[in-house]
Amino acid sequence: ETERNFNLARTQYQMAMQSLPDKVLNNLGRLDILEGNYAGAIPHIQKGLQIVKEVEMKSILHKNMGWALLQMGNDKQAKIHLQQAIALKSDRASAYCLLAQVLEAQNNQVEALTAWKSCLKYAANDKHLPEIDRWVAQAHQRLR
Repeated sequence: ETERNFNLARTQYQMAMQSLPDKVLNNLGRLDILEGNYAGAIPHIQKGLQIVKEVEMKSILHKNMGWALLQMGNDKQAKIHLQQAIALKSDRASAYCLLAQVLEAQNNQVEALTAWKSCLKYAANDKHLPEIDRWVAQAHQRLR
C-alpha cells in the first residue's frame, strides 16, 4: 500500500461519506492508523461510534479505537475499547490479537496467552488484511 493509494482511497471514502458515513469514518480512521497518524484516527472513529447502528460495525470501530490507543501507549483505554469490541462480536480475531498486545504491555502474560489463543482460533473469521496476517504470525510466535 503506497502513499498514492492511501490518498486515492481517502478521496473515494470522502465521496462515499453521504451514503455510508459510519463505514467511511471507520475506513478513514484505519487509513490514519496505517499511516501512523493515531491521533488523527480518533476523531473519525469517535464520530463513527456516535452514529453507528449496526453491531458488527460498532465492534470494528471499537477495535480500531483500541488499536489507535494502543499505538499511542494508552493501554488502559485501549483495553476498554477492545473488550467492548469483543463483547459485541466475540468471533473476530483482530480484537483478541490487539488485546493480547495490550495485556503484554501491562505485563499480564497469563491473560495475554489466552487472548493470543483466541486470536488464532478466530483468524479465519476476519477479513484478509495485512495487519491481521502480522498479528496471527505474532500469535504463532508467542504460543510456541
